[in-house]
Amino acid sequence: MITSFRATFREKARRRSFLVLCLGLMFSVTLMLPKQAGVMRPLIIEPSRYTQADNATWTAISVGFIIGFILPVLGAIFLSNSIQLDREHGTMALFLTSSFTRRRYIFGKFLSNCCFMLIFWGITVAFTLIATLLKYQTVNLGQFLMVFLILLPGLFFVAALTLVIEVLPRLRGRLGTELLRVK
Repeated sequence: MITSFRATFREKARRRSFLVLCLGLMFSVTLMLPKQAGVMRPLIIEPSRYTQADNATWTAISVGFIIGFILPVLGAIFLSNSIQLDREHGTMALFLTSSFTRRRYIFGKFLSNCCFMLIFWGITVAFTLIATLLKYQTVNLGQFLMVFLILLPGLFFVAALTLVIEVLPRLRGRLGTELLRVK
């Protein structure tokens, strides 16, 4: 299990697309922050100009809402071919001919996928927190984290779904790896 995890993690972490995706997430957080004078102004009551969008709580809500749609898609595309890489490089045959069980192999792949999703999630949370602290100098950490903690089950689901698509023979090559493959 640990061997499968390490092999997959090293293979995917060495790719340039991993670095580009991490840098893209760092940059995109600044685009997702609500602006005081922009299109997204969630609540404004005019008589005394009560503006709810200019609040530290709205930064987490805004980024969490948008990243909740974007991150699963990016994660599915990035993680889509973890088993296919082992098939192409012959690593899968090496694993399966040893005393390594298929369950341990798949579980190692799942842990690797979860680790990548947590890295992407962590980058988003960290840079949103930094942007919030730079703009407002204070943040309620409980309210801030609650928005992002809600995203975790969906990200784990995406990590598992990418493996299910590659493992099931009827999905492999049709819906699975061909649909999510980016050339």
